[in-house]
Amino acid sequence: MNECQELIELSKLNHQKDIKRGTKRYLENSSLLDAIVSEVQEVKEEIKSNNAPKLEDELCDILWGWMMLVENLKDLGFVSSHEKILKRALKKYQERILPLVGEEIQDELIWKEIKNQQKEALKREQELLEFRRAVRTFYEPFYKDGDLAHQIDHADSVCDLALEMNKECDPKLIILAAYIHDIFNATDRKNHNKLAYEYVLEANDKFLKELSKEELLQVAHAVLEHRASFQGEFYSKLSEIISSADRGKPDIKEVVIRSLQFNGNNIKDAYHHIKRKYGSNGYANYPKSYREYFRKELIEFQKRVDSITIEEIESIQKDLKNRLL
Repeated sequence: MNECQELIELSKLNHQKDIKRGTKRYLENSSLLDAIVSEVQEVKEEIKSNNAPKLEDELCDILWGWMMLVENLKDLGFVSSHEKILKRALKKYQERILPLVGEEIQDELIWKEIKNQQKEALKREQELLEFRRAVRTFYEPFYKDGDLAHQIDHADSVCDLALEMNKECDPKLIILAAYIHDIFNATDRKNHNKLAYEYVLEANDKFLKELSKEELLQVAHAVLEHRASFQGEFYSKLSEIISSADRGKPDIKEVVIRSLQFNGNNIKDAYHHIKRKYGSNGYANYPKSYREYFRKELIEFQKRVDSITIEEIESIQKDLKNRLL
């Protein structure tokens, strides 16, 4: 874990302690912003020669204030994560800086043009976000009786990862397939993908009725073919990306937590489930796009699955319980 990730984890821990204490000024966005402004003023006062330790210390306070503000906004559901914001910042300024040529007039025109393009992209992103919210609200009731590993937050995760991995699919079709793929998991676990397939072709709900015949078939096959045991040829790229996203990121802790949820927190059952499904000889089928996207991570992940013990699963379970207290 690098310094940035350690700092993020520390901000999460501190935010949980702030919540436990209930101190108002640490849980209000306006107060957190005022604190950052105050730290900026202190940095101004410390900008002078031969003052690096003090100046760096004050800059740390600005960074920490930003970390805590993001953590609070994230807790309110206003933003996604520190990592997502940092990734957005990198993309935003790569697009603006890399084309610059070092000539003032030309660079000003380049900067302005790219900035306008980014504004249009943000507008489209906001429209897609509103579409996703509407889709999520519509299909959320289907998930209310599912096991803990197949609640609406699982559909959220599948949607997030599919959109992250996407290069060529219509994002609206990704959103629809992600939120529909497990809607019948609580009704009939064994055949839930087939029931979802039939639903897409027959339901004619307010979102599906807007699709063309080919779009409808793509969504239907994506929910039909999403399961880890699927061995055939994918109907379209949409099927492959939804199946890939349904695998989740190759993170041993997340897999253990989901397996515990799926197996009613029975450690032995979760252990055998993880080994059978995710090990190097497991039945989980990783689509080509998944293997390419997580090439290095998947190799290490399967090694960890092959070597994991019941005691390690028990330790992860205890850590989870402590975090929830």
